[in-house]
Amino acid sequence: MDYANGTWGNARIVPDGSLEAGGIPLSMTAIALGYAQSVFEGAKAFRHPDGEVYLFRFDENANRMNRSADRMCLPQIPLDLQLEAAHALVDVDRLWLPEREGHSLYLRPQLFGTESSAAVRSSVSHTFGITLFPSGPYFPGGFGRM
Repeated sequence: MDYANGTWGNARIVPDGSLEAGGIPLSMTAIALGYAQSVFEGAKAFRHPDGEVYLFRFDENANRMNRSADRMCLPQIPLDLQLEAAHALVDVDRLWLPEREGHSLYLRPQLFGTESSAAVRSSVSHTFGITLFPSGPYFPGGFGRM
């Protein structure tokens, strides 16, 4: 059943694996769902005076992602692969960065267990991806009201 606009609806019985969440096939027994075997980070990219978009200390976020992965029994992702993925995404989506002071691109790298299993154990298959959003200042009055 799905929840949207304050109500539950679209009840159905389907074979495992044919469920969709946001248009993506998903197993109800994915270990990330049943046992919360997932981690995420948050990073930003900013436009510099030269017009280029630079990731802010993404290597630190990537290292923290790997420390979190260790704690959650997930495989580490080599630092160079994480950096390559983040740079490629920013290169493709740099036009989403608002041309306003204090704005940035927010990157959310995520790693999660995708194996379909009801067993209490670590997943043997995993997915890593990065989502990107345009972002403004976090505080209601901008950076001046911190």
